[in-house]
Amino acid sequence: MVLDAFELLISPYIAFSALVGALSGLIVIATLFKNKIKELFDDTNYFLFFFLAIGYTLYALGELSWHLILKTTGEPDANSIADVYWTAGVLAIFCAFAVFAYTMHRRYGEQQHRSWMILGVGLAFAVLMYLFFIIITATQSYPFGYFYLVMSSLILILSVNILLFRQKIAQMGQGFLLFFFLANVGTFVGDALFLFNITRGVYGLAGVVSSIAYLGSYTLSAIAFITMLIRFYGQKRS
Repeated sequence: MVLDAFELLISPYIAFSALVGALSGLIVIATLFKNKIKELFDDTNYFLFFFLAIGYTLYALGELSWHLILKTTGEPDANSIADVYWTAGVLAIFCAFAVFAYTMHRRYGEQQHRSWMILGVGLAFAVLMYLFFIIITATQSYPFGYFYLVMSSLILILSVNILLFRQKIAQMGQGFLLFFFLANVGTFVGDALFLFNITRGVYGLAGVVSSIAYLGSYTLSAIAFITMLIRFYGQKRS
């Protein structure tokens, strides 16, 4: 009962952080990428930041949709318009970090390549074992949940390169990418525990941690967008 009350308490804060993240992302898109769509495939950095902005904004809109459905109907809808936003968002984010990983390894990557492969294989194996555990112990079905966990783990594996290439990233003035990496960690933890909850029909302690992780993820993505805007206007003035 206490944990269920926590869900009701934290849900508006998650929705608010998602709202701030979505608005920040829309401002970034309108400010940085207006009238520049033709440059999308000509500039790697432009491609990366555009798809990051689109992806995290759509993901935040998915959370807002989920919250509105929950408030309207009184119970979560496991298959709703929120899944459209979340699916489009994770695919855009995956594309952005796939291009980022490819670019960084092609330019600077021989020394970091082995470390990334070890981390990636280790995390992928852990996720597969966890999915197997969920499947054999689940009492309810939520196919989208498996998709989200797989995608968030792949995004996390790709975005680990932000840590491996942090010195190069700092030199390029793109330190705000670290906030996106931390947001990806929060999304991964949230997806893993949310899948555990929804396939059992209970909230529990895993639900508490999942909610906190999502709150952190949306907040960090909003901070990343705001940092991008500050950097943009700082460069414009100088």
